[in-house]
Amino acid sequence: MNLICNNCFSGFFLKKNNLRYETPFVWNRINPNDFIYLMEHFDTINFNDIELKCNKDVKRYKELSVNMKSFCIIIENEVFVFYNHYKYRAEAKTPVIETPDVYYYRNFEYTLNKYNERLKRMNKTKTPIFIYHSNTTNRANESENWKLIDKKEDLEKMIDIANKKKYKFIAITQFQELEKFNSDNILILYLPTTDKVYWSFPKMVDKYNDKILEFINEHN
Repeated sequence: MNLICNNCFSGFFLKKNNLRYETPFVWNRINPNDFIYLMEHFDTINFNDIELKCNKDVKRYKELSVNMKSFCIIIENEVFVFYNHYKYRAEAKTPVIETPDVYYYRNFEYTLNKYNERLKRMNKTKTPIFIYHSNTTNRANESENWKLIDKKEDLEKMIDIANKKKYKFIAITQFQELEKFNSDNILILYLPTTDKVYWSFPKMVDKYNDKILEFINEHN
């Protein structure tokens, strides 16, 4: 399953359904502009054209780089994929997995290896399935002050690309008016930020798991 997601939702979704990670876009954060680029150019992007950078050295999208000792993979100098869950821990001489986090003293190596390992599994001849959950700035333990950084227009662009390219597109969003675009290949799931489920990926997966599985499996 070519599941491309802008944040950690896909990691919890795949884990719940015992599905293998078949793309590098899992346990990551991607800015809306970069996600739009990824959708628009998915069939032509060279996913091997990458640069690994420590988050502290990334000037672009500082708001997504909550963990300064984690790493970002930059694809074609266009798409910045932040792997904030792969964290540095000096005493962790082998990877220590505490889902969703992984601690390792060589977390740069772990990040790059996992990207390449999952990239090899990705079948670009398969139609991708894009999942987008509304992005927020990362302010740990201050969720009441988190600020949405995407706009309704961002989602509309994604929907337009999905329709033109016949991609399946799922959005979990605070923009209820986008539900009018629901179709065989578009699934808009309205979830206001005032709903506590919004701030818990496991609860969000529980809430929408069956509906998303049904949508993915239909018309495949």
